[in-house]
Amino acid sequence: AGIAFVRDPDTGIGNLSVHRQQVQGRDKTGFLMLPRHMRRIYDKYSARGLPTPVAVVIGVHPAIWLASGYTTSPGVDELGLAGGMLGEAVRTVKCETIDLDVPADAEIVLEGEIAPGNQLEPEGPFGEVTGLYPDAGSAHVFNVKAITRRRDAIYYALHCGFPVTDTQATTGLGIEV
Repeated sequence: AGIAFVRDPDTGIGNLSVHRQQVQGRDKTGFLMLPRHMRRIYDKYSARGLPTPVAVVIGVHPAIWLASGYTTSPGVDELGLAGGMLGEAVRTVKCETIDLDVPADAEIVLEGEIAPGNQLEPEGPFGEVTGLYPDAGSAHVFNVKAITRRRDAIYYALHCGFPVTDTQATTGLGIEV
């Protein structure tokens, strides 16, 4: 249930989204990017030969989770949508190793980068939001630089399987709205 926090290098506007990640080693995971906002931001960094800074946040207020699944136009910061649902701005803190802000009350934060140049590695198979388990594929690599967490952090995970599970209920709501 990790939510990716990134920032557009041109506009400075943040983006939240949920990405499938498989642990690939002690300090890396796969990172599946569909051709949406996160991929556009990655492409901007990659065109400059720069890694994309990403903070993967696990365990946040439900308003932040719902906002991360909201399908909106590029240039709309979903953290602002979460603040709108909460009736106040989301309190944030700076990451320790990358220049991003994350919710101050997050349970776990994985700080890292996705290398430029479309470096892909095998990954999967996974349970998908549809409830199906397709064949393995390939994904970008998220290199973890640091992990921070609250004392006695709660690891929040999603259950994938035949609908309806928490995956369809939470991400589906944001898409439908």
